[in-house]
Amino acid sequence: MGVSLEYSVIIPSKCFQKFLSNRIAPICGSRIFILLKRFPNENYTSTLIETLQMNHISMDVITSITPSGGLYHQTMYEIATRTNGICAFENDDHFAQTAYYMNKLAVPYTVYSVNIPVSGSGSMSLPPFTRSCTKYCNFYPAMTIQDHGQLDSYRSANLTFKNSPTGSARYLTENSDSLYNSNGTLMTSIFHLDLPLTYNITLDYKYSNNQVQIMQIRIFSDEPIDYWLPYN
Repeated sequence: MGVSLEYSVIIPSKCFQKFLSNRIAPICGSRIFILLKRFPNENYTSTLIETLQMNHISMDVITSITPSGGLYHQTMYEIATRTNGICAFENDDHFAQTAYYMNKLAVPYTVYSVNIPVSGSGSMSLPPFTRSCTKYCNFYPAMTIQDHGQLDSYRSANLTFKNSPTGSARYLTENSDSLYNSNGTLMTSIFHLDLPLTYNITLDYKYSNNQVQIMQIRIFSDEPIDYWLPYN
């Protein structure tokens, strides 16, 4: 007779508070990376987000699209949104692949962060991005195409990075997505941008209904910037 075991971890607010109040190691600028199978049973966003922002701590989360329980499915997405982190909803069997592309040890610096509410279909200009590297470096654009799992109303989304003086352009689309076969909510890629130029960014999107989605759009780099990104 086979035995089926399931392990899930409930993340109470006291776990975060213990980390944030430690006196052993500095926490400013930390990144928290969570693999989440069970939704939180507490909606503890307000106080926690304020503390994370004060210490410039960002939270990245991969959330199972087949959770084992819990009450608040939007808690971790909201925390990631408001701390310049990113939250992907993913199939359990693609956690490892998605975690590889969300690994911030090799590419630890967030150099662009925008949260955009969208619904229906349309196109919009986003704040421009200026390449800050003084040498060759890689950039990893990332975009969440839904603020919940599973994929339902999403039809298409893409980002265009274009520099007018040179005419150079880069794209983040389903065709260039490193996670094209995962069926999750994160779209990401890698590319090199000419230096030191400013790129205008355009978002094109299409959903099957008018439910508002909060899209997280980020650019990560292996070279830091000399200022803290604002929160929006």
